[in-house]
Amino acid sequence: MNFRRYLAKKYYASQVRREEKTHLGQWMILYRQQDSALSADLQQMHQIIPPTDRFYADPFVASENGRTFIFIEEYPFATPIGFISVIEVLADGRHSDAVPIIQCPYHLSYPLLFKHEGQWFMLPETHQNKTIEVWRCEEFPYKWQKHSVLIDNIVAADTTPVFHDQRWWLLTALKQDCKKFGDKLFIFSGTDILGKNWQAHSQNPVKQSLVFDRPAGNIIQHNGQLIRPVQDSVTRYGGALELRTIQQLTTSHYQEQLLQRIEPCWDDSIKGTHTYNYADGWLVMDGLKVIPKPS
Repeated sequence: MNFRRYLAKKYYASQVRREEKTHLGQWMILYRQQDSALSADLQQMHQIIPPTDRFYADPFVASENGRTFIFIEEYPFATPIGFISVIEVLADGRHSDAVPIIQCPYHLSYPLLFKHEGQWFMLPETHQNKTIEVWRCEEFPYKWQKHSVLIDNIVAADTTPVFHDQRWWLLTALKQDCKKFGDKLFIFSGTDILGKNWQAHSQNPVKQSLVFDRPAGNIIQHNGQLIRPVQDSVTRYGGALELRTIQQLTTSHYQEQLLQRIEPCWDDSIKGTHTYNYADGWLVMDGLKVIPKPS
């Protein structure tokens, strides 16, 4: 990060600290149907607003048997840990209540979904447990069972897999010799997405910045390109998003380039956005609103 961005980060951090004395940041879910994974117009998004005692964040979307579900982090303000819930949605904006589906003694978030050999799996964030875990779906979308631990003794956030050049790659933010998860991007690779044999990238960390490299959603395969959503937390945690094209991904090199920047400017009440996912013709994001603290 250049010096100008560093100064901007310091300035905005002081603004947020003042705001947090009287207000809470509440994440909510945004969604809609659309034909393309990329969109410059985010005006017409349905909203799922949580009760005032919690937030909903980190949405991932999946469709099965003609029904569509959004998987989220649900985080009650009164507790120190989040859990994974699911919401069924319809194209007209109607939706079910959030139903908890995975709860553990440790924090869960970022319920990343992938299908492998015809079966649904989830790779939620479990950094508080110092693991990268995979969960297997036993009855979609409500019943899940822990399947395996890919890597243990690791403090990793928002781990995101992609299959490329006959290998699986895990892109993740580690809290290693840095203050925040967004400061460094690490990559591990292997041949079995459900196995334990993962090789650290020879250039780890492959990217270093200041709160500017943390994954923000599933890697999108679009027109032959791999597109990586990324958090930009310069103005505040989850202040904006970038979509970056992965130009090179090998065991010895990694390179990406900015494709599109997404700031929460389509709605004056939304102060941030830090998740972007597209699947089965549905776009899901989250948005941050600021609400007064309970008196």
